[in-house]
Amino acid sequence: MMSEKMIKEIVADIDDCICAAKHFYFQKSDVFDMLGLCGYKRLMELKWMKEIRMKKMLHRFSVNDLGFIVPKYDPDKREELIHNQLYNLDRMNVDGRLVKDTVKNTFDEWLEMLERDYLYFIEIWYKLIENKQVDLACFVEKMVKHHEIKIKYLTREIVKLKTVDYDVWYIMEMQEALHDKIRDHHMSKVHW
Repeated sequence: MMSEKMIKEIVADIDDCICAAKHFYFQKSDVFDMLGLCGYKRLMELKWMKEIRMKKMLHRFSVNDLGFIVPKYDPDKREELIHNQLYNLDRMNVDGRLVKDTVKNTFDEWLEMLERDYLYFIEIWYKLIENKQVDLACFVEKMVKHHEIKIKYLTREIVKLKTVDYDVWYIMEMQEALHDKIRDHHMSKVHW
């Protein structure tokens, strides 16, 4: 059987993964906005909001089912994800090479983050099952499935981009449609 301390550490680690993803999406939305990539900006904002929702679900689960408040994480240990060159950039001087490189690097970093978290969640899921921590294992299993879906989606997007060699015209052309699709989908779920 797992000790309460070990369970709290696992929950805190899951919370930290969520906070790191939230941090990633928040910063990358600013980068895409600066580069005029409104669709990718909207995508990052949507992912950021979903991470906030996931964090709230974890905290609610921790309090109501496990009986403790999730320990605080250290927000100062988050690394800066925006490259220095972007801080001195004038929006009017954005060129195709910067757009191409930023999209490629961001999507690669994103996939790496998702795969790392996915493997971690599988590892703790097995550990929780072995120690008969069924409630928390079920919660983590949902996160595993959630990450499987995200990895599948992102991998498809990367394949599309690689197929056109991260062509700037292709990337720019799809932004408006992606922006509107996400906006319309998200707004249809908002109940005033």
